[in-house]
Amino acid sequence: MKIAVRGLGPFDEAEVELAPLTLFIGRNTVGKSFLAYLIWTLSSLTPDFEAWIDAVADSIGSERLSRLTEEIVEEAARGREVAQQFKELARVFLEAFPKALRSSLRERLEKTFGCGLGELLGNRDEGEIRVETHAASVTFKLRPDGIEPSYARADIAGPIHSLSIDVSGPGMVTIRWDGDLVERTTLRASSDVFTALFSTLARIVVHIFDGWVAVTETGSCLLVDGRAGIARTLLRPYIDPTVARGMLMPDEAYVRLYHRLAEDVAKGRIDVKPLAEFLAELGIRVGTSFERGTYVLKVVSWTGHTTTLETASSGVRESLLTALALVSRLPLVVIVEEPEAHLHPRAQRLLARLIINAINRYRKRVVVTTHSDYMLYAINNLLLRGELGRELVRAYLIERGDGLARVKALEVGDEGISEEAFEEVVRELAEERADALEKRG
Repeated sequence: MKIAVRGLGPFDEAEVELAPLTLFIGRNTVGKSFLAYLIWTLSSLTPDFEAWIDAVADSIGSERLSRLTEEIVEEAARGREVAQQFKELARVFLEAFPKALRSSLRERLEKTFGCGLGELLGNRDEGEIRVETHAASVTFKLRPDGIEPSYARADIAGPIHSLSIDVSGPGMVTIRWDGDLVERTTLRASSDVFTALFSTLARIVVHIFDGWVAVTETGSCLLVDGRAGIARTLLRPYIDPTVARGMLMPDEAYVRLYHRLAEDVAKGRIDVKPLAEFLAELGIRVGTSFERGTYVLKVVSWTGHTTTLETASSGVRESLLTALALVSRLPLVVIVEEPEAHLHPRAQRLLARLIINAINRYRKRVVVTTHSDYMLYAINNLLLRGELGRELVRAYLIERGDGLARVKALEVGDEGISEEAFEEVVRELAEERADALEKRG
């Protein structure tokens, strides 16, 4: 999938293609986090279902929409086939899908970046976010007073053709998409039709947008910068993140991710065995306890001391949730700011291996922002060993230039990702050392 932005944040023009592993490399404050937050915003969108229904009603008319849903209920009640009507309903809803994202996108942009659309646009009258996949191209025009979405291209016929709807008895319907079971339910009212429809559309939308858009917050996570600080202040079980004034949405979501992962560990839904080498390097074991109505992570150090995550060492607070997210069933999209923070180079190497393993074993999509040469070298070594195909990797250098940020695609060749982002620094250090030695001698 490609994401292009125009006239937004620090970018006049930028385009990135997302892959199972996508890296944004660059110096501080160049726009790496902006792109990571934007990707998370798109991937964690939830459609506004009322707006979706309204958009369809505006398109085909309220009466036709009512007749279509009522006909499905009536025909299914008689045990007759409803495939044609259901596919027609799915088609008109897919055509209206971008409009179902309008209010959610605006809310998430404002709460993610902590400012209104006008501030995101800067001095510009208009900006744009464009999402392109194999099946669709959607443009979101941004103005200070709102967002206008539209399809530039959409292959809806293909996904609709892959739908099968079977009626096995009065009102009893089985829905499959691309051969996989989506829903087996009884249709007694129009509300049942919409419930089955939205479950079906969720599968199709994931396909159309390559698993990057509207995956929902459960399916996508952003491991924000400053995780050690958030863990120390906001992970206490008696704090409800919604009452912390001024907290940005990514920080709220991080707290909810913590509690969700803690519960998954406690109930055995996460296999922590793949983390053994990484945890050993950190010098810890992981457990859980149930306190004040919620699950919390316990950290047992190599000395035998037990503590909660918020009072563990900075390296543990920075990296433990990242590691757990990489080996859990959900989220499917893992976006990590500076995974190397507070980690020894050996731990960075092991975390890089966990990232590659998450892609290979759990089919996750991982986005990383970094300015660590160790992290890049570790990933390159894994690519050299063939542990991940280079066609599954995209890397970008984010640079400052003329008051705006620029995105430069880095080559991913036989030797891995181009390391030019750090070669200049290495040269500077070598020249500085040579100069110091010359002055000393």
